[in-house]
Amino acid sequence: MQPEHLGLTREEAHSLAVLGEVKFSIVYDRKTSSLKLSIIKAEQLAKGLTQRQQLHLYIKSCLLPEKKHKYETKAVKGTHDPHFNEEFIFNDITLENIQENALRMRVYNRKALLGEIVLPLECLGLEHGEEVRMWRDLEPRASSHVCLAIHSAGCNLSN
Repeated sequence: MQPEHLGLTREEAHSLAVLGEVKFSIVYDRKTSSLKLSIIKAEQLAKGLTQRQQLHLYIKSCLLPEKKHKYETKAVKGTHDPHFNEEFIFNDITLENIQENALRMRVYNRKALLGEIVLPLECLGLEHGEEVRMWRDLEPRASSHVCLAIHSAGCNLSN
């Protein structure tokens, strides 16, 4: 749920966020049948770690359910609020793929999973070719059957 739906400012919502959040954008190009994911930054990650030298944060992304096109950002060290500013291109993506697939981004500190985002692509209106930019809260790791249930349950982007 978005902070404004709870009567909270974004800063107040940050204080309640346990796992952190990721800002990214995604756009579909019909002409090249490609999907461009830009991972911009994350905030409030690994807040339990007080020694900044322990922070070694990165994001892995892929398309579900096939786990095709796996990508990984470079690690950012020493901050709870890393800026990634990296772009990844998913090639050979048809409009049909957009209706059937979900984007998964998992955030790690070293090799420890901090949380993930699973987002059905059909919910974003990507067929119009416009960039969609958003913040999404990290959730605990979902099992495969939960990911499929999220995908089949429809589009609820209230988070």
